[in-house]
Amino acid sequence: MENVTGTNTPASTGERRLVVLVVTGNYLPGYKSGGPLRAIAGLTEALGDEFDFKIITSDRDLGDKKPYEGIRTEQWMQVGKADVLYVDGRNPFTVIRHILKTPHDVLYLKSFFCRPWSMWPVWMRAIGILRTRNIVVAPIGQFAPGALALKRIRKRVYITIAKRLWVYKKALWHATSVYEAEDVKREFGTDVQTVTARSLASRSEAALREQAGLRMIVASELHPVGAATSLERHSRSKSVGKLRLVYLARVARNKNLIGALNFLKGLQGNVTFDIYGPLEDKQYWSECQRVIAELPKNIQARYRGSVPHEDVSSILADYHVFFLPSMGESFSYSILEALLAGCPILISDKTPWRDLESVGVGWDLPLDSPEQFRGALQRCIDMRPEEYVEYSARAQEYGWLHSQNPEIVSQNRRLFQPERA
Repeated sequence: MENVTGTNTPASTGERRLVVLVVTGNYLPGYKSGGPLRAIAGLTEALGDEFDFKIITSDRDLGDKKPYEGIRTEQWMQVGKADVLYVDGRNPFTVIRHILKTPHDVLYLKSFFCRPWSMWPVWMRAIGILRTRNIVVAPIGQFAPGALALKRIRKRVYITIAKRLWVYKKALWHATSVYEAEDVKREFGTDVQTVTARSLASRSEAALREQAGLRMIVASELHPVGAATSLERHSRSKSVGKLRLVYLARVARNKNLIGALNFLKGLQGNVTFDIYGPLEDKQYWSECQRVIAELPKNIQARYRGSVPHEDVSSILADYHVFFLPSMGESFSYSILEALLAGCPILISDKTPWRDLESVGVGWDLPLDSPEQFRGALQRCIDMRPEEYVEYSARAQEYGWLHSQNPEIVSQNRRLFQPERA
């Protein structure tokens, strides 16, 4: 990676590009925090020639005690089309110091409930220490009812105080779906300004691994632009009475792994349920293990560890159905990756991915209806090979169409076009 000492040179005209300062707890080469860092990678790839992206982020992956190998902390480094500053996020004053000393036109906060990476910068702006005129806040699904139910009192207190003191006054809210926009307005009022822009998929993250000086552990490339008929078809053997399920997400309460395990009880047939992802909440994982021990003999649930992004696609291609009945998602890259791998999805109705059954690529069901989940699972178990092949093909084409939608780029561009001072 190259050291950078200033803003990237504009691609044309000579007009100064707007500087977007992204503050986020995790970024490449990390992978354990999942979707949010992927969304930023896709954003900078798509719009990095129009805006000058600077990213302040942690020098280590989620839950890691040691920094990434090959990085230079507190020195700007070029990563793709963005300039990245890796700092020790355990010291919030370090984060704040660098925010204050980095000139920018737009401040983009990729979280809501995170002290050093979101809450502190917002309060600094509210009391006048940080003189940022344009601020964009992406709550990344944290306002979904299921997500707010976790640590409910603490979250409700903070939201109430922030509203009464107008801490988020004139903030622009980035919602990844109309459902998330509704969540924001439910919490902060119908008059708040929101922009609905789905997350962008990155097609060139693998190229970042080629840059010297940093071992990039990133996602495999998504399908290149081309005709839908050119999509690679993953071959999976599917037998009636058998099903291979996969969970790929952080092991945390809002991802609802326990719910997934409980939905498996009472199924007829042989089911393998493999669990991939970092153990973010060790106590919650202990609770999950107790449920696993209670599963009947025809259901086999196994923990398979964390997965580097470069292995995600090949792993998903080995399973019949992606299973993630989470309590709330702003986008969920793992869902898109599952579709691109030709893996139909079974999820809750708490994500932007809706009406899946109507297009024949999966199911999005209410969490308070376990029988609907069991019904969908049993249908998958009983599904004939030829029917499954059709499901898999439709899932891959559906994911491909979403990953290539040019309208999503236009939606994201609107986030960073504030009125110039």
